[in-house]
Amino acid sequence: DPLLAVLWTLEEQARATGLPTLVLRLAPLVGPRSPLLALLRSGPKLDARLERALVQPVLESDVVAGLANWLDGSAMWGDWFEVCGPDALSVGELIQLTQAGHFGALDAAPAWEPSPAVLRAQGLSEWDAWALATGVTPRSIFATQHAGQA
Repeated sequence: DPLLAVLWTLEEQARATGLPTLVLRLAPLVGPRSPLLALLRSGPKLDARLERALVQPVLESDVVAGLANWLDGSAMWGDWFEVCGPDALSVGELIQLTQAGHFGALDAAPAWEPSPAVLRAQGLSEWDAWALATGVTPRSIFATQHAGQA
């Protein structure tokens, strides 16, 4: 995806400065304020490739907890991380969970976040490096059903 190529170039330029740099590549965020979940709940018509695309959604609260550890000095700056959850599922499966009410009440305006092109291109990621760096192990989205836990 052209957007991902531009972002990777920006990451490389930031790292080339030699300054402490923290780069996060976020998987789709899951939580009550997730625009993506609000959109998926509405039952958008997707092309087959997007519906089959694999994603590893990460809970908003786990991302916030990890960022808090960086901001309070508990985690070291100066690297890049893929921030994702442990569960790999297709966008179609994520739609089914969302429409079934798995994530409870949603309080967001529907929007593509990330874009469909990025969802198709992003692929699977490794979550363990981020977990080790921040001390926050991302929870399974299946362990947070109907929760204000997301």
